[in-house]
Amino acid sequence: MATEVKFIRLGIHWQDQIFDLQVSRELTFQELKTQLPLALASIRVELPTSFTIQVLNKQLVIDETAQLNQYPLGNGDQLIINAKGE
Repeated sequence: MATEVKFIRLGIHWQDQIFDLQVSRELTFQELKTQLPLALASIRVELPTSFTIQVLNKQLVIDETAQLNQYPLGNGDQLIINAKGE
């Protein structure tokens, strides 16, 4: 029986930089938005207070309450952080 992969490796784009992160597939996009500022603060990267997340390499409409595993995301997919108002 195949074991379900519980984590995914994503590229997070912010201010002309790309950060490689491994996150749980069980996170919702809303939870990811809560955890990203904390994770990136550990390497002295500050995110805006209010932002959206968009999948760069796939045309997806995101429901922030849905878990990542509900979308066809795979290792290496790229997300971009957009400050609200941009």
